[in-house]
Amino acid sequence: MSIKMHNRRVPTLTLLTVAVSLGLFGCSDSDNSFNDDDVIPPSTNYEANIQRTEFGIPHITAKDYKG
Repeated sequence: MSIKMHNRRVPTLTLLTVAVSLGLFGCSDSDNSFNDDDVIPPSTNYEANIQRTEFGIPHITAKDYKG
C-alpha cells in the first residue's frame, strides 16, 4: 500500500464515519418524555404442570406458551 492510496482512504473513511454518526443521531428519541402512565404492568398469572418420569425427565404442560 502506497502513501497516495492511504491518503485517499482517510477522507473517505472520515466522511463515512460522520454520515453514520449523523444517521444514528437522527434515529434517537429526542423528546425525552417518559411517563409511568404509558407502561402497562405485565400479567403474572402463569400456570404450568411439571411432572417427572422415573428417569428424571421433566414433562411440562400449560394452557398457553407463557404458562
